[in-house]
Amino acid sequence: MSFPAGITRIFTANPNVPVLSFRLVNISKIDHFLPNQKLLYSDPSQSDPDARDFWFNMQALQLHLQREAEVNPQASYYNVGLFKYQVSSQDPGRAPLLLSAECQRSGTVTRVSLDYHCCPATAPSTQLTAVQVLLPLDHTATDLQCQPPASW
Repeated sequence: MSFPAGITRIFTANPNVPVLSFRLVNISKIDHFLPNQKLLYSDPSQSDPDARDFWFNMQALQLHLQREAEVNPQASYYNVGLFKYQVSSQDPGRAPLLLSAECQRSGTVTRVSLDYHCCPATAPSTQLTAVQVLLPLDHTATDLQCQPPASW
């Protein structure tokens, strides 16, 4: 999950920050998932086997975002890892997004290939748009080639 950098100022200025929560749905399609136990709470005894509610440990989230801001004060957003999950290798069609990444480096040339598509069985009813891939680079990249066309 990404948080805008300005969230740290909001958290600091407000001593009573409301608890952020969300619901994860279609969890029956996932064989195993592991929430970030430092940042998330959940009640595993919820009655719906296909959904689960989570809420943030707001103090831990604030500390995490403050550390991120100290490490990278120029960032416009901070990514926070919330889950690791596994789908069955016997039935890859259960994965909501099929992703394959490859990175090859030779001298001063780095080739990054990222292929993705929605699985037809679990695809959302609307088209996948505004996909964002973040690739931190140490130096300015030149001669960028994107297929299909993309903005960098």
